[in-house]
Amino acid sequence: MVNKMKTYEYTIQPLLLGTMKISKAYYTYLLYPLEETTIPFVMWYVKVGDRDVLIDTGASTEVIMRHSSNRERASYKREATFQEALDSVGASPESIHTVIQTHLHYDHCAHTHLCKNARILVQEAELNFALSPHPVFSGLYESDYLREINFTPVCGDQEVFPGIEVRLAPGHSPGTQSVFISTAGGIVGISGFCCTSDIINPPEKLKDHWPILTPAVHTSSLQAFDSALKTVQSADILIPIHDIAYARRKTIP
Repeated sequence: MVNKMKTYEYTIQPLLLGTMKISKAYYTYLLYPLEETTIPFVMWYVKVGDRDVLIDTGASTEVIMRHSSNRERASYKREATFQEALDSVGASPESIHTVIQTHLHYDHCAHTHLCKNARILVQEAELNFALSPHPVFSGLYESDYLREINFTPVCGDQEVFPGIEVRLAPGHSPGTQSVFISTAGGIVGISGFCCTSDIINPPEKLKDHWPILTPAVHTSSLQAFDSALKTVQSADILIPIHDIAYARRKTIP
């Protein structure tokens, strides 16, 4: 539980790579099919002592274009390259000590192979699924690319640095993990599952039944709901990983 975490004062810096307009229905199950939202492609940087740590590595414009519709491509805006984003925090691909992969969908790991000196932490269940995905989800994984990366699998909840924990949050994918980080503002939870702030703001008429919304892309709607609820309840500050407002902040908290 969060209240068992010791207090540290890490700061999280969003590194925004690009934005795209997309249907809200990708992020809120059974709701908002006709509404659009702007989502970020982003990675999250934390300095742990003298070590550079990334939560996810984002994706290049080339990768995003390969997986997007014509309409989505037209709305895409590049903000920074991987190198430019790291330069902004005084890091480099070679200096990254650890990459924590929330999951292995293409838009969260397309630069991971560039972090040659890093240990790459991913849930074992996620890696196994990503290397041989179900056909329904094969478009979200690039299995050949993933086979070239030397991952360090973890199983379940684990403290990876003092004050930084990964916790299994299946449902969006079999091995999605949320990341909990102790900061001066409390425990920040990086959701791991793809969502926007809509997930914690259900329509008023649904709140009695749905205290949160289910991530729309999921391998199990029930697991996705349960994991989202547990993650939201365990964090003082929740970062929905595809929420543009958080991605544009300079630091969190």
